[in-house]
Amino acid sequence: MNRTILFIMLLLAAVIMSACAGKSDPLPQDVDLSNEVEHDEDNTTTDDSTEMLEEEEEDSKPGDDSRIIEGFNIAPALTVTSLKEAYQDYFLFGVGLNGTSPSNDTVQSEAMREIIKHHFNSVTYSNLMKPSYLLDHAQSMSNVENGISEPAVNFESAIAGLEFAKENNIQMRGHTLVWHAQTPDWFFSRRISLQWGVCRQGHDVRANGKLY
Repeated sequence: MNRTILFIMLLLAAVIMSACAGKSDPLPQDVDLSNEVEHDEDNTTTDDSTEMLEEEEEDSKPGDDSRIIEGFNIAPALTVTSLKEAYQDYFLFGVGLNGTSPSNDTVQSEAMREIIKHHFNSVTYSNLMKPSYLLDHAQSMSNVENGISEPAVNFESAIAGLEFAKENNIQMRGHTLVWHAQTPDWFFSRRISLQWGVCRQGHDVRANGKLY
């Protein structure tokens, strides 16, 4: 009996000592030891994603399909069906040429020239063909003195647009010798009115010896 009790006590002591020697914090049953490996893989994936994003950003920069003129990518405007083609069975499709002097005329812009050539088959000056630009005061007064019943005009302000239209088979619509504004006061003087009467219509446009 005593031997049995002693044996049991020794066995318990051995178990307790063994447990203490190998004691460690138990892991939760749902912990996956592969997380560490996956974490490292995640870091690699993140690095790869960053590289892919940088490559995509580089690809998004203007490339072969872009057409950068004067800082603008005009490719989207040139890769669609043109307006003149879309409405060719109905009417000419025109656009205004802006500007207050030849130096800031719309056709001075290369980007605008390309867009106009693609989309339009008619153009009209918004300012540079109005009376204050076209009427030549000095020559008109000389015409009056010499009994010439027509005003003198100078198309220098519109030469760039006329040349552009001619080179690209685009029609130019005149605008305009009669306007509620931008007409010099001398044009309405009594002397001028009596001398010229009503100006004839349908004149050819000649500038620098060229017929437009």
